Amino acid sequence: MAERRKAIDSVRLSSTRTAEALLDALLSSFPERSGVITRERFGVVDGSEKTLEEIGKAHGITRERVRQIVDVIMKRVKEIMIRETDHVLVRRVIDTVKSHGGIMAMNDLLEAIANDSVSEKKALAALLPAFPGLKIGKETTKRKTVVTTDGFSMTEWEKLVATTVALLQEASDVQSLEDLYTLFVKKSEQTDLAMEMFASLLAPSAEFEKYAFGRYGLSHWSAV
Repeated sequence: MAERRKAIDSVRLSSTRTAEALLDALLSSFPERSGVITRERFGVVDGSEKTLEEIGKAHGITRERVRQIVDVIMKRVKEIMIRETDHVLVRRVIDTVKSHGGIMAMNDLLEAIANDSVSEKKALAALLPAFPGLKIGKETTKRKTVVTTDGFSMTEWEKLVATTVALLQEASDVQSLEDLYTLFVKKSEQTDLAMEMFASLLAPSAEFEKYAFGRYGLSHWSAV
């Protein structure tokens, strides 16, 4: 059975400033139970993401029905948010990612926007795939789950990471950020890349580890 929903309150939607408030505004057009199920699925209620099985048992429905409800809602959320390119939270998120070079690890972005609020982080994590101007890249063996802005070149980023990995392998020892940056600029001749931006671009990679005194090494190395 299709989820009956009311018209979205556009004024309420545009006036929201936090992810929790935005999610509440989006869910207000759906039946109350559907909103509860969605919040439980993404862990907004208590910080703990519930499985389809857990939610189904709690509400007396099948796990497949839970999946259908969440899928319908999130599809509708994306349809609504695609038009909200100037929403204050969308702009804040995009500007934050751009200030880090166009790519951020998901967890770093959530921390930057939501600080210590677990419920805010969970709400934002649920909404990010629906935000216009952003893409979510799944975790791999070489990178964390990442958020990128439209137009970001993953190929160029991977080249930067590969060059830095090779430099560390050649050095065979951990390097301070300053020394690693100097080696990178000399190797790549990217003199227009600031050291702070270089560090930001390394952060989403799973291939690096920051050891004692902020020195960089490869993640499979033992701490020195």
